[in-house]
Amino acid sequence: MASDYRYAFLQEAILKKQVYYLRDIFKYVPKSVIARDLGLKIGRFNRSIQDISTLYVKHLFQLAELIKVGDELILDLYLNQYLLEQKLKERRRN
Repeated sequence: MASDYRYAFLQEAILKKQVYYLRDIFKYVPKSVIARDLGLKIGRFNRSIQDISTLYVKHLFQLAELIKVGDELILDLYLNQYLLEQKLKERRRN
């Protein structure tokens, strides 16, 4: 897999707990770069990010490999994002 220099900054931010949600990673590395490195079309990737439940676990593991962090850290970011989305959906229903 290709390695963009911005992944190093992202890795540092994740390890310092400056990134809490999966969407926060785009402050460091553009969606287009991540989509390309994961082998996804940007449209598919954008849809997956908008509805996080449609993102494949294998892509999360590939992302962890790109950033050079543990799988569990990426899964934590995913879970935080998923729970936030569920909370927002619940608020919209009420």
